Formats: sequence, structure tokens, C-alpha cells
Amino acid sequence: REKTNRVVELLLAAVSPKELLTGKILGIGVTALFQFLIWVVLITGGLMLFRSYFFPDVFDPSLIANQMSENVANQMADEFNLSLVAYNDFVDLVYRQIQFSTMVLFFILFFIGGYLFYGGFFAMLGSSMGSESDGQQYLIPISLLLVLAILSGYFAVYYPNHTLTSVALFVPFSTPVVAMVKLGIGFESGEAWQFYFSLFTLFIFGVLVLSLAGRVYKNGILQFGHRLRLNLLLKWIKKT
Repeated sequence: REKTNRVVELLLAAVSPKELLTGKILGIGVTALFQFLIWVVLITGGLMLFRSYFFPDVFDPSLIANQMSENVANQMADEFNLSLVAYNDFVDLVYRQIQFSTMVLFFILFFIGGYLFYGGFFAMLGSSMGSESDGQQYLIPISLLLVLAILSGYFAVYYPNHTLTSVALFVPFSTPVVAMVKLGIGFESGEAWQFYFSLFTLFIFGVLVLSLAGRVYKNGILQFGHRLRLNLLLKWIKKT
């Protein structure tokens, strides 16, 4: 959009293409992290309120016994006890088994890595297209990759030990989603290295994509009226 209305020319009169690219990526990323921190505060406060006021430790099914026959009361009590077991399992899962500090820490790390990876691709396309309408067709493949990444996360929930899940864990397009699912489920003994290696490779690919995006951004941000072709994109990538 900034290329179409020529606002980018005014921006580049004050900053370099590298500074403009860095500012855009960091600005949007910090905004997203700030939004995530707001969610953390709201969810933490909600969990504390629920634990204090909506999750009492003991329910007494005998309170209903005086209002109905003995058989009905016993049946209701049995059903209540079964639901109480499920209830206690849920409360134990939320408040004791889930390590929220670990989940939040690694979510931030994988968010940063995934954001740099995908942000580089979007910045590369945005700066290389000749017109706003010309670039829509090139955004479809990346959007499909985002959809596939989400679907791979759902697949990992149901089949955490499947070969496709293991492959998706190391594919940078799906690593952030699948890795967080695997972290929530838990790794078997001796497999934790896969989690850390996937985080390492995600940042490596993120830095690589950003490096390529920087070259395209520098060489293509002031190019107008052309149709984006693969050979032109490769030319800008090779040009330093």
C-alpha cells in the first residue's frame, strides 16, 4: 500500500531501507507481544478468581437427599461423584500439572522465531511487488502454509508420536505450532533434544529469511509498475 501511494519514498528520505524494514518488523512484533502479555494477565487473574470462588474443594451431595426419595438421591449422588472425579481431574490439570511459566517462556521464544520467519517472507513480497493487486496472488501460498501449520498442530494433538508430527516439528513453517503442542503433551525420555533443536533451527531459518528479505527490500522497495517474476526476485536476492 505504501508503494502504491508513494508514501515509501517519503519514508526512505529519512531512513534507510534496512532501518525501515527493521522498524516495521520490530514495531509489529512488540505490539503482538504486548497483546499477548495482556492476555497472560487476564487469564492469570481469571484462574486465581476461579480457584478462590468457583472451585471449592468439597461438594456435599447429601444436601439433596432430604428433598427426594432415597433411591433417586443415591442415583443423583453417584452421578455427582462421577462428575466430581472429572471435575477434580480438570482442576488438578489446570492448577497443578500445567507448568504455565515454562509454557509462557517457550511460547514467547517460538513466537519470536516464527514471527521473524514469516515476517521476512511477507516483507519480501511486500517490497518486491509492482502494485498492490499484483501481490495478492503471491500472498495465497504463504497464507496456505499458515493454514497447514495450524492443521499440523491439530494433527499433533491426536497423533503426537506419528512420523508426520516428527517431520512437522522440524519444518520451520509448522515448527512453532507443533512444538508447543508437543511441549504441552510432553516428550518421552531422551527426546527432549528434538524440542530444543527445533527451536534452534527455527531461529536459524528466521535469520536466513530476514537476510534474504533485507536484500529484496533494499533492491525492490522503490521499483514500481512491474510484474513480479521469479527471475526478478532471484536477481534482487543475489544483488548485494
